[in-house]
Amino acid sequence: MPQTAIQTAFVSTKLTERQTTHIMSKDELIERLIELAAKRFKAPKEELEGSSDFFDALAIDSFQAMELMTDVEEAFDVEVPDYELQGVRTFEALAVVLESRV
Repeated sequence: MPQTAIQTAFVSTKLTERQTTHIMSKDELIERLIELAAKRFKAPKEELEGSSDFFDALAIDSFQAMELMTDVEEAFDVEVPDYELQGVRTFEALAVVLESRV
C-alpha cells in the first residue's frame, strides 16, 4: 500500500529529528534539557546551568520531575527506565543518561 504525502512527510520528519538527536553533543543535550525545564516550569533558562540541581533550581518535587521526564522522553523519542534515574539531580547527569539512548 503506497504512503500518502502526509505519511511520507511525517516519517521524513521523524528520521530527521532522530538523525539530529544522534549527533547532539553533551553540551547541546544539556542546553535542550534546560530549555524543556524552563518552558515547563516557566523558569528563566539563564538562571539554569548543567550543574544545577533541578529540584532546587526549579523548586519542584519528584512528581513534577517525572512530568519533566515525560517531556524529555517525548522530545527525544526515548524511554528511560526509572531505575536509571535514581540519584539523577542535575541536567548534566540527566544528559549522561540520555547520551546512551539518543
